[in-house]
Amino acid sequence: MNKNNLLFLIGIALLMFVSGCVDTSVENITPQNYRSEVRFNNQVPGVDATIAIDGVQVSTVASGQESGYFEASSGSRNIAATYSSGSNVSQIMTLETDFKITITIVEDTLGVRSFVKSLDGYR
Repeated sequence: MNKNNLLFLIGIALLMFVSGCVDTSVENITPQNYRSEVRFNNQVPGVDATIAIDGVQVSTVASGQESGYFEASSGSRNIAATYSSGSNVSQIMTLETDFKITITIVEDTLGVRSFVKSLDGYR
């Protein structure tokens, strides 16, 4: 066996040894549970809003009222407000991690309803 072949085989053996020392089954890393606190303010006159986040009902808010804060998973969420009359509102919104957030439902003069989000500070 010549010198180049020997060096090549030693290199391959070292590479296999080093790659075999990597522990890929580490189980002590805990995934983070990113949360926000959110409340809803219903400024649509005369009708209650039923609020859902990602299809799960979380609150019913009377006209001119607001809910208390509750915890929700942070990130992009499908927020929906449904009403017994008039148009419903549904929108993908970002809930920022560790923030208190108020989402206000408003109605313009044409009856079009929409969300207005404001960050109220850190939780």
